Amino acid sequence: MYCVKCGVELSDSEKKCPLCNTPVYYPDLPTSEENYPKAEKVSEEIAGRAVIFIITFILTIALIVTFASDLRTNGRVVWSGYAMGGILLGYLFFIMPLWFKKPSPAIFIPCDLFGVLLYLWYIDFWTGGGWFFPFAFPIAGCVGIIVITVAVLTYYLKRGYFYIFGGCLIAFSGFFILLEWLIYVNFSSTGKLFIWSIYPAIALFLLGIMLIIIGVVKPFQRYLKKIFAI
Repeated sequence: MYCVKCGVELSDSEKKCPLCNTPVYYPDLPTSEENYPKAEKVSEEIAGRAVIFIITFILTIALIVTFASDLRTNGRVVWSGYAMGGILLGYLFFIMPLWFKKPSPAIFIPCDLFGVLLYLWYIDFWTGGGWFFPFAFPIAGCVGIIVITVAVLTYYLKRGYFYIFGGCLIAFSGFFILLEWLIYVNFSSTGKLFIWSIYPAIALFLLGIMLIIIGVVKPFQRYLKKIFAI
């Protein structure tokens, strides 16, 4: 048997580690928080926050250098807006939730959606494309609504996953129809409509119906758990 903190080998009669004075942990006895040093848990949290702070500091330097380089070479903002927007979007997606112990998808996914929309709007505005509101906004909005709904339901309900993901697939089947229609209206008003979207739409719709049926038929669920050992 060994100390849970420093790894020193212990005898069966010892109740505390002779080296670090940590209470001895016996695997065959009920555990409690006292078996683990609280100071070490606090230090791990501080170390995690320190890593996040270092990443934030490095990305801040990257933003400043990118902006300064663009001004230095072009005298105005030309390409740095796209690079800085990508950096900020990555930080919003991957780093920002790490500041919180239990990030809620009901808060962070809408923030992610807002960040994506803002970035797309900036690109459209800076390039003068005119495609944000007729195309990018409805497409990103539909994807965001579906993802937010699925994430919130799975996070708070903790059950009914077959119904949730089945409904998600059905919603995405309609999304592909909408996507091709918006492409046709905004970028190519000639030719045939619904050439390719019908195939993924039918496949996703049938898969969604299948998941819902599995959710309804309980014996089928038990059979699948037995086969796949889940």
